[in-house]
Amino acid sequence: MNCSGLVSVTFAEYSKPEEIGALAFYNCTSLEGIEIPDGTVTIRDRAFSGCTLLQSAVIPQSVQRIRNYAFENCSAAVLYCQADVKPSVWYPEWNVSECPVVWVYDG
Repeated sequence: MNCSGLVSVTFAEYSKPEEIGALAFYNCTSLEGIEIPDGTVTIRDRAFSGCTLLQSAVIPQSVQRIRNYAFENCSAAVLYCQADVKPSVWYPEWNVSECPVVWVYDG
């Protein structure tokens, strides 16, 4: 899939995806921001890998698992997490690019 021109993603109000699939937004090099819908439970491997212009991602408290390399090569991004601390079940390499993380984000 070629998503290099994708700048933003808006989920329909009634859309409640249980997961963001592996490689879902892989190499979407123009993607600037994403707000993952509340109700999403899993972000799979490399879901946002290669999103080099990603500036922000909002991760709701419903996300219980983030797999390895989910935000690889997204070093310009700030990750806004609606949780107090990183859940212990998030994979160790979820934020391999060491993007800044803002915990307890309430929008």
